[in-house]
Amino acid sequence: MQIAHISYRETNRFSSLILDYIEEKEALRSFYTKFPSEENLLELAGKRRFSTVQRETISKVLLEQNVNPTEKQAINLELINEDNTFTVTTGHQLCLFGGPLYFFLKIISCINLTKKLNALKTSSNFIPVFWMASEDHDFEEINHIHLFGKKVEWKRDFGEHVGEMKLASIEVFKNELFEILGDSAQGKELKELFEACYSSTKTLSEATRLFVHRLFAEEGLLILDANNSSLKRAFKPFMQQEIESALTFKSVRTSIDSFPKEYKIQANPSECNLFYLDNSKRKKIKRQSNEYFLQDTTISQQELLNLLEDSPEKFSPNVLFRPLYQEFVLPNIAYVGGGGELAYWLELKKSFESFDVDFPALVLRNSVLILDQGAVKKIEKFSFSEIDLFKTSDELIKKHTLKAVEEDLFIEEKKQVKVIFNEIKEKLIEVDKSLGQAAGSEEQKLLNGLDKLNAKRLKAIKNKSAVEVQQIQNVLEKLFPNHGLQERKENFASFYMKYGQSFLSDLLEKLDPLNTSFSVLKP
Repeated sequence: MQIAHISYRETNRFSSLILDYIEEKEALRSFYTKFPSEENLLELAGKRRFSTVQRETISKVLLEQNVNPTEKQAINLELINEDNTFTVTTGHQLCLFGGPLYFFLKIISCINLTKKLNALKTSSNFIPVFWMASEDHDFEEINHIHLFGKKVEWKRDFGEHVGEMKLASIEVFKNELFEILGDSAQGKELKELFEACYSSTKTLSEATRLFVHRLFAEEGLLILDANNSSLKRAFKPFMQQEIESALTFKSVRTSIDSFPKEYKIQANPSECNLFYLDNSKRKKIKRQSNEYFLQDTTISQQELLNLLEDSPEKFSPNVLFRPLYQEFVLPNIAYVGGGGELAYWLELKKSFESFDVDFPALVLRNSVLILDQGAVKKIEKFSFSEIDLFKTSDELIKKHTLKAVEEDLFIEEKKQVKVIFNEIKEKLIEVDKSLGQAAGSEEQKLLNGLDKLNAKRLKAIKNKSAVEVQQIQNVLEKLFPNHGLQERKENFASFYMKYGQSFLSDLLEKLDPLNTSFSVLKP
């Protein structure tokens, strides 16, 4: 595949917060430690605090969870024991069959960043880690995929947090998926992948682990399910502080209050940012002043602390407390995430300082638009550039339909009207100054009339080009479904069906995790 780059700002698809972050604007400098560059990441590695006890704990858990490792995984499982080994982490919900394409882009960015750092051949080692958000409970966000314009959905009653969800009811989803995949060579490969991961396991957590392993184990990626008793017991003092002192709430509120007003706040903290896992259900722990509630039931602080002491594995951090958990259990120097994730991470630096945990570099994952051969032919036919693709359909239609003519047919005529009316005004003003205003009104009427005629002309041109206009709209709808980014909707299978196994390897080869521009890929 060929690759082209355009600035994120030119895509008109990203928030001002993220644009200003990657452009290193001064207004955001106090909300992160180091902007991700090779030099800065190495500096963070040199300063990263991570105790021997922490390293022994995470090493044991990773070894238990990454069974049947590939050669590269086995090497990384050995390296994690070394004081000079650090991780680069990304994480995501347990999206069914990977969900949208950006699930894979996050992992690829993470893998490629460790490759880039290891290629510097310093005294440090860097390994990629995928953090499974197995305690998440937003089932509606992960229970479907979009494939070739169709939505395939896993329908079932929702109960437990997603990692514990049983796969017994997934057969209907599988049958619909398999019908779409068909019997091509690539379709059969994808069916085999699904069967191996989702038919041979019992829970969504097990299936997702195997799915990611099958696709990225050869790259040395280690997979971590942090819903683990050993990790949570090690993290227990932080959860106790959260219950007793509301440190996250206080520090994040301070950050939000000092946030530049032009930026949207991504996530607001609660007075207690923990859930309680009860019979696989994730119940919110609420705190209001000095009162505590488990879901809607009143509970005392001491009762909560007793539960924490007895069963820390039953406590689960929310979106604003999970990053602290992650950075405590991993010797991490960088987190790779999308724009929405980085937006809430930028609220957290003061929280990390309050808990005395090192804050990682924040790396915006790669974003891509993938053009197939059909799209490329249409784009070449209309002489559109990569940047043109991010314009609205009306803008592109106008660009195409007017490429052989002036946009405004009456430019010269308008100039002549203004000259003539200036002369008329001068003659009328000599008689009565108020007549000059009347002449101006008549002039504007004439100019408006010319604009209306020109608009009718443009409409006539569009009508004559109706077939091509429809082709432009079809291309844009395919590349930007529902006017959104392709990567945020279409499943990777759409591209695997066209390019086979080389699809993911092409992304691994072409994408630079520290390139702060949007990538357009085409055959």
